[in-house]
Amino acid sequence: MIDSAHKEISHEDEIDLIRLFNGIWIGKFKILFSTLLISGCSIIYALSLPNLYTTSSLLYAVQKSGQSESSSRGSIGNILSLAGGAAAGGGERAQLAYAIIKSREFFYHLTTIDDTLSKLVTANNYDPVTGVFDYDKNLFDAESNEWKLSLTEAYDEFYRKSLKVGLNPKTGFISLSFDHISPEFSFEFIQLVINELNSLARGKDIKEATDAIEFLKEDLENYSQIGIQAAVGQLIESQLKTKMLANVRMNYLLEPIDSPILPDMKAKPYRAKIVAISTLAGFVISLMLVVVINYLRSDKSHQTT
Repeated sequence: MIDSAHKEISHEDEIDLIRLFNGIWIGKFKILFSTLLISGCSIIYALSLPNLYTTSSLLYAVQKSGQSESSSRGSIGNILSLAGGAAAGGGERAQLAYAIIKSREFFYHLTTIDDTLSKLVTANNYDPVTGVFDYDKNLFDAESNEWKLSLTEAYDEFYRKSLKVGLNPKTGFISLSFDHISPEFSFEFIQLVINELNSLARGKDIKEATDAIEFLKEDLENYSQIGIQAAVGQLIESQLKTKMLANVRMNYLLEPIDSPILPDMKAKPYRAKIVAISTLAGFVISLMLVVVINYLRSDKSHQTT
């Protein structure tokens, strides 16, 4: 009895498999047509995507005093450094630079420089021979120089998506990468981000040091004790050192480890990968549809009989 039951089940499985393969064979032209159709659409889509060029850079945060982060923190910083803690990296300066780059205020500052915003946001097409951009008239009217989107929308839709910022919490290294249809602008924008960040940090520290020196010099006249005058003199000396370093150091906040270079090859899109995945997905979907339709038809015919 058991053997006969097993044989009956095995026979039914064989019938189902034969029916399945027969259904696939009958619908082979439908599968082929659907796969070719999806593949053709994916080719058209892949070719419609513009070439994107990526410029990247790796940087580290420079300390104001020129010392490492661990030495500026004293013995606790040294202990954490030996233990492999976060203090071995860029620390607060790296986190500050990371936060500034990702901030809306910094983006708003970049948009005030030349035609950065128009190239970043509205460039639809780019002619590498003439260097001319084709602007999206739905966002920007080049003739009247009028914008049709807000800076907040530009920040969310273009700046955050095109500029990738990473911070390694252990080393304090900051990675930057920027995608754009123009290799020249991709390179220029990364340089602009680095230069403007250093410039803003330099200007802020110079102003603070200048104000502090003026205040300390005025306050120094109010003290007659030698010890207090010496302490105030040391504070003035410290501020003068900060001001001097800010004036002579070009890379005041961020120093490139791997400087940005002009990309000579496109980074995206991966057209062959898009077509291959789409074609495979089209084949699988077409195959499943043929199998399901054949099963429903077969089940319906069994019910009618």
